[in-house]
Amino acid sequence: LATLVRTCRLSSETCSFFEIQRASVQPHLLLPNSEEEWSLGVYEAEYKLHEFIEALIRVAHLKNYGLSALCDQVNKLIHTQVLPYATGDDEDHIRELTQKSSVQMIFFHQKNGLRRFFTKRMRLDRQNARSISLGEFISCLKNSDQVDEELTPAAVKEIWLATLSFDVAPDMVTEDDNHLEISLSEFEEIITRCVLQKSKVAEENLPQQTDLFIKKFLRQNL
Repeated sequence: LATLVRTCRLSSETCSFFEIQRASVQPHLLLPNSEEEWSLGVYEAEYKLHEFIEALIRVAHLKNYGLSALCDQVNKLIHTQVLPYATGDDEDHIRELTQKSSVQMIFFHQKNGLRRFFTKRMRLDRQNARSISLGEFISCLKNSDQVDEELTPAAVKEIWLATLSFDVAPDMVTEDDNHLEISLSEFEEIITRCVLQKSKVAEENLPQQTDLFIKKFLRQNL
């Protein structure tokens, strides 16, 4: 779901990521029954073909586009947002690196700590079901002594804006911003970008450096 929203630029100031989730994901996936069930699956929700088509219809109806007929809303969504973006090649190489099996294996082994960190900062209210803001993340990096001449607060801000599933003008965001929050999948991508920014590592060394980065980060922030 997060990939769909990011790639097709579906979310906006008037149509939030959480609203899209509520419209297109099965209700029982939004909130778990107990604390032990915090899998955050809503961010990683995958669709079968018929579920994907239904999700597109629901999102089109949610976005409305100022059109009254559902068929016109769906046509507008598909031809102005889905086809122009989703059928193109992803030029962001870092996003591809994050999805490599060797890097994903590191995130798998560290998932319990990362999810505890993430859910601890989650705010469940009517507007937001994301977690951790830019200001909070920079503060955590300082706690773990990972801010330096390479990974500066300004560099972290650029990484943050490059990862968000919606476009934000850089001059509208400060380094202590506490409003723009991220999903769990975006959090993984931000960590990958930070490792590359900080270490200037070769791609073959990315899994090892990512593991070291996460361990140091969680040691001071859990």
